Amino acid sequence: MSEPASDPARVPGTVTAAVVLLYFGGGVALLFAVLAIIAGAPAPGVVYFIVGAVNLWLGYQLRQRKRWARTALLVLSAIAAVAALVQWATTGPNALAALVWAAVFLALLMTPNARAWFRS
Repeated sequence: MSEPASDPARVPGTVTAAVVLLYFGGGVALLFAVLAIIAGAPAPGVVYFIVGAVNLWLGYQLRQRKRWARTALLVLSAIAAVAALVQWATTGPNALAALVWAAVFLALLMTPNARAWFRS
């Protein structure tokens, strides 16, 4: 069932889903950061920490109805989708998860209700 785009106080379900996925991805990345540092691999740990922090921050900003956060996530997702397609073409289907993850964010934030909510 579609949510009314005319109610600016109500967060569309697709935006909520994107926020939850960002929080989940951020939490997993932070867990990997801790595990990498414990395992004696600080460089990957720092990268995972940055990815996790950016995910959590974008999720928070998205929930705060920041248009720039939606735009940033759409751009990052498009870049990730292209990178996953290139990786798939060169190394095989092991990039499928990254492609699906990026496509999910693109689909969730490009719905009419999500677009209208960020415009209102």
